[in-house]
Amino acid sequence: MEPIAVTGFAFELPHGAGDEPSFWDMLKNGKNTMTAWPESRANTGAFHQPGSAERNTLSPKGAHFLKQDPAAFDAPFFSLTSKEAMPMDPQQRLLLEISYRALENGELL
Repeated sequence: MEPIAVTGFAFELPHGAGDEPSFWDMLKNGKNTMTAWPESRANTGAFHQPGSAERNTLSPKGAHFLKQDPAAFDAPFFSLTSKEAMPMDPQQRLLLEISYRALENGELL
């Protein structure tokens, strides 16, 4: 097996832990990153049924959400048109942004 070197990394975690100091602070202090559902993501009043296993319901009152708006994306930065970016899954957009930050962190860009 050949040795490898990790020259850069990047991530985005709940509660704005998107850099190394905030990540270690979160771990060191055992911060709970669970928050209530943002109103922009789900109508919890209509779907929250504690302990329910029924379809089309939300059992948990919260989750671990990223702070950034999942719809916010700088398409022109990645040479994409708005028309190309619109149907992209928000996870694909996030992957592009974080991959770019990892390359920057490793001084490869």
